[in-house]
Amino acid sequence: MLTFTDAQVLGWVTPILWPFLRVLALFSALPVFAQRGVPARVRVALAFLIAFCAQVSLPEMPPIPLDSAPALLAVIQQVLIGLSLGFAVRIVFAAIEFAGELI
Repeated sequence: MLTFTDAQVLGWVTPILWPFLRVLALFSALPVFAQRGVPARVRVALAFLIAFCAQVSLPEMPPIPLDSAPALLAVIQQVLIGLSLGFAVRIVFAAIEFAGELI
């Protein structure tokens, strides 16, 4: 029987959890992915795939216990970063659309 300690599971989960939350928040605000035509399962799967692929290039993160206040703050931080990136892209799309209307 396989047994894992909490520290081992936390060491496996945390490197992918924080980028996953950031990318998922980004996809919820992006103009192309935030529409109803893109199912939520596709967004979640694509966010997981991107987070999994980006895990290799990211620096090593210290494991944060998921049932603590710093973990809640880290979740809020990652979601706010992802949403702000998504809304910045939305502003760029709106500027290009407005420039096209002016022309």
